[in-house]
Amino acid sequence: MAACNKCNSEFEIRDEDRKFYEHFDAPDPVMCPTCRLQHRLCFRNERTFYKRTSSLSGDPMISIYDENCKSPVYSREEWWGDKWDGLDHGRDFDFDRSFFEQFQELVNDVPRIGLFNVNPFNSDFCQQAYDNKNCYMCVVVEKCDDCMYVSHSNGLTDCFDSSFLHDCELCYECLDSNKLYGCVGCQSCQNSSDLIYCYDCIGCQNCVGCYGLRNKQYYIMNEKYSEEEYKKKIKVLELNKYSKFLNCHAYFVKLSEEQPHRADWNLNADNCTGDYLINCKNARLCFDSFELQDCAYST
Repeated sequence: MAACNKCNSEFEIRDEDRKFYEHFDAPDPVMCPTCRLQHRLCFRNERTFYKRTSSLSGDPMISIYDENCKSPVYSREEWWGDKWDGLDHGRDFDFDRSFFEQFQELVNDVPRIGLFNVNPFNSDFCQQAYDNKNCYMCVVVEKCDDCMYVSHSNGLTDCFDSSFLHDCELCYECLDSNKLYGCVGCQSCQNSSDLIYCYDCIGCQNCVGCYGLRNKQYYIMNEKYSEEEYKKKIKVLELNKYSKFLNCHAYFVKLSEEQPHRADWNLNADNCTGDYLINCKNARLCFDSFELQDCAYST
């Protein structure tokens, strides 16, 4: 076992890992997998935006880089435009100097794009975004319409304050879910509509505060109601009032904590450790990935 030189925790360097490092003539790692992940991601600013001026035109712009960035920063239109050429920043390599030192100088000299936002329509305040319309403060999103404060999602319409959603509409504060309509505060749900504070519900409709249901309708706190009884109970709960809404959430949290939970959310994962893996084989400590084979420490 090796000791991490950052957090001092012990971690294993497997024989398979060493074979991989030898292939690239790389030394054994000196940090544990968690610290290595932090080290790889520390450069990444995903959702903090700054107001600054373009290094090319001096015009005001929004960017993930502040005014103190060592590299020049251009607006999206300028970066994709013809007023500069990346080849103009080329230079000879000095074999008497460190590669990393010279590479850092090149990185600091080449212009960066303020926000990576492809084909936006009225969606200027988005980052790592593709083909979105009428979206605001969304990051890592694709083909979304009329959304705000959404991340790592695609195919959404009228969704707010949500993450890791796919093909959903009219959702608020939802997480890790697919094909939802008119849902609030739901996590790990699929193919459902009109849910409020539900967890791991699939193929359900008109449910409030439910956990682990399949193809159910008119349930409140995992109890079955007739359609008429359900509508009466909803009126009594007064979920249109914020204080009552919070009470419902608190009760649901207590209910969900008392229920058994899946060990992971992997699907068709053979010999894998990690979470949210789909169609993977021989993946070790990998997360939020699909179609992996013989991989490790990736996300």
